[in-house]
Amino acid sequence: MRRSTVIALSAALGLAVPALAQNYYPILNPTGQVSCGASATKIRDARTRSAITVIVPSTATNPVYFGPNSSVTTGTGFPVDPSHGMTLQPYMGALYCINGSGSQTIGVVEVY
Repeated sequence: MRRSTVIALSAALGLAVPALAQNYYPILNPTGQVSCGASATKIRDARTRSAITVIVPSTATNPVYFGPNSSVTTGTGFPVDPSHGMTLQPYMGALYCINGSGSQTIGVVEVY
């Protein structure tokens, strides 16, 4: 992948990728979607990564809450409203989500 493509893709996805060194190309892993329900759902396992971004689509009716373990609740998690996203950089831990009502599909992108 060309450096200019990586930079443009990073900007389009709203990823906060550090300045790219000469001949360094981060690997974007747009791994798809996860359905967050009324109980804590694991989004990704702990692993070495530069960043992870989660995106709550505009079709969502409630915020989705995120936390580092399966004990995340709507009271303890970090809320992300519909039409918004969150980037954790760097982040090497596991990530869980929970939705206060029903089920909501979110998008996930990892950068290695």
